[in-house]
Amino acid sequence: MDEVVNDAETSVWTRENLAKYLSIYYSDQVEWADQLTKLQGRIKDSDRRRKQAAYTILAPYLHRVKATTPVEALLFACFKFSDYDEIDWVRELEVTFEQDKHTKALQSRLLSMGYIHPLEHDARCNQALRWLCEQASRQDDIVTAPAAVKAGVTNKYKNLIYVYGPSSICSLFQRPELKQSLLHNVHNWKTSYFIEKELLKANNDQQLMDRKELDLRRTQKDLVTQA
Repeated sequence: MDEVVNDAETSVWTRENLAKYLSIYYSDQVEWADQLTKLQGRIKDSDRRRKQAAYTILAPYLHRVKATTPVEALLFACFKFSDYDEIDWVRELEVTFEQDKHTKALQSRLLSMGYIHPLEHDARCNQALRWLCEQASRQDDIVTAPAAVKAGVTNKYKNLIYVYGPSSICSLFQRPELKQSLLHNVHNWKTSYFIEKELLKANNDQQLMDRKELDLRRTQKDLVTQA
């Protein structure tokens, strides 16, 4: 999975974290660390820099703002967009970062329960992986991607199943209201990040842990690996 939060960092405003968020939320076709350095050179006001970075990260997800040409132009020109002053983008990104810190802690708790491996030997895990990969195969940027990128996407999905188990993931496709939300909100299928967001919207922590425990109990013992 794509991990945004680094244990050594307590702030979203490090260059490393901002670059990771920009790559996941907006585009992975740009060297964002270089662009952030350029932004710092052009804009001396740190509050304005933060707002422009936060807008560029979140607006494509929250407001469906389309990519500019070139892609990185949004980082420098976003103050011209009509929704630039609509919400507190800085606060929104800080909230997102705190949520992601919580998610990382939850991942550790779920993995500590054990996981199904090799997941290809379990029918429910295979179903979860198949549904994820089928949806990814409908995305133009994945269809045209090199084989190594496609393999990387599949590995991220496998890691998602290791963490959450197959039942929670399958439910996103089996319940119509959850599938509608999934297809609407996952705007980047190269990463498992937005799928995980949908899991966390549909379930609280205890529900996810209960589902994972049930998955493990239903699985033949020689396929359950203790973390």
